[in-house]
Amino acid sequence: MAVTKELLQMDLYALLGIEEKAADKEIERLREEGSRQLEEQQRLIREQIRQERDQRLRGKAENTEGQGTPKLKLKWKCKKEDESKGGYSKDVLLRLLQKYGEVLNLVLSSKKPGTAVVEFATVKAAELAVQNEVGLVDNPLKISWLEGQPQDAVGRSHSGLSKGSVLSERDYESLVMMRMRQAAERQQLIARMQQEDQEGPPT
Repeated sequence: MAVTKELLQMDLYALLGIEEKAADKEIERLREEGSRQLEEQQRLIREQIRQERDQRLRGKAENTEGQGTPKLKLKWKCKKEDESKGGYSKDVLLRLLQKYGEVLNLVLSSKKPGTAVVEFATVKAAELAVQNEVGLVDNPLKISWLEGQPQDAVGRSHSGLSKGSVLSERDYESLVMMRMRQAAERQQLIARMQQEDQEGPPT
């Protein structure tokens, strides 16, 4: 009887030992699973934060471009009685401005001669027009921002090259070539307009 009791106790200890090992294994497994779940949760949270940040940045970019699309104000010398409008008709202005990018709208003021508003499809096109277009030689254009001016352009327009932003030779050459092309286009435009004036309206 005593032997049986001892055997039972050994079996019980052995069983308890097995159960204890199994419990340890189960705890370890749960720990690893919990760690994996925690890592997955952290990854999902990071992904969500990144997506929200991207959406905010996209929203800001969309807002700057338009509160709509970029609009510029054009001014030139023009007397009220001047039927030629100082040399600038809608077609002339479109020809001057469309080389920078797509023009969505162009409105010449009927109340204030010598003024117009142009709406470009992109900020880049509007920036190029502001920086480079001078209009006709004998009646230059003054171009200023009306809406949609990017923040970095505000800094550039005030500081110019004072912040040490020196143009490279290649940039300078490109600028010179663009100005020469513009001058040639203006001369062709003036010649064409003079020719049309000489021919007179078709009867």
